[in-house]
Amino acid sequence: MTVHSVLATIPSQFDGRLLELRVQQASLSPTEALVLVHPYAPLGGNFDNNVICALEAHWLRQFPDSMTVAINLRGAGRSQGRTSWSGRPEEHDVKTVVGWLTTGAKSPVANASTTLPDFDRSQLKRLILCGYSYGGIAVSALQPQDYPPALELLYIFISFPIGVMWALTLWRQRDCTRRIAHLASLAPLTTTPTDTIKPAPRVRTLLVAGDQDQFTGAQRYTAWWQKLRGIVQASNAGDAVETELFPGVDHFWFYHEKKLCQHIQAWATCG
Repeated sequence: MTVHSVLATIPSQFDGRLLELRVQQASLSPTEALVLVHPYAPLGGNFDNNVICALEAHWLRQFPDSMTVAINLRGAGRSQGRTSWSGRPEEHDVKTVVGWLTTGAKSPVANASTTLPDFDRSQLKRLILCGYSYGGIAVSALQPQDYPPALELLYIFISFPIGVMWALTLWRQRDCTRRIAHLASLAPLTTTPTDTIKPAPRVRTLLVAGDQDQFTGAQRYTAWWQKLRGIVQASNAGDAVETELFPGVDHFWFYHEKKLCQHIQAWATCG
């Protein structure tokens, strides 16, 4: 299988700063796209992170009709700007990239000697939005109603940093957790649209973490996830949310990338 890979840049809708992307395609007519957002840049996070790279390679190998888009948020890699105090600019950075991916808006400009491969968006049936650690905060800002109802949307939050969100978002942690709670309230099957209800994509959400996480304790994850499951039950949302706490795994997933990838693949293909 030949994988077409290119580095490209795109101007953020927030302030026009250029963001670096790595776009990889196993097919020029992909039926699904996996978007990957990395951990906190000031602590070394970027799209060359071990978890991001492992998921990229695994997805392209297992799903020959897929493409992956790894984003360097502002302040990471060759992206311009610096990490914000609130996380709001990074949310717009990710919205910019997903907007291009789904509609072609603000098409990226290929770096120097490279050419960005084009693809047929009419074939895109599933969009997988994956945020690892800090990257999950930006992913939570992507709301289903903003995307074509024909798409199936899968949200994946890996080691979501709920224990330290106050420091990463300038005390905006309630905004972010409410957005994830909203995802939990959505039934997996699209509600029949009416004059007052906008049609929305089919949505499922996966949250995974290790029980040795250095930033959020296992009890904190368990309590939070229990609340989300209560929202699912109250909303009759069926299998809208799945959670998994991995024993013996910390925040960084070193030497556990393979089982993480396999778990995510099994979840993504069971719906």
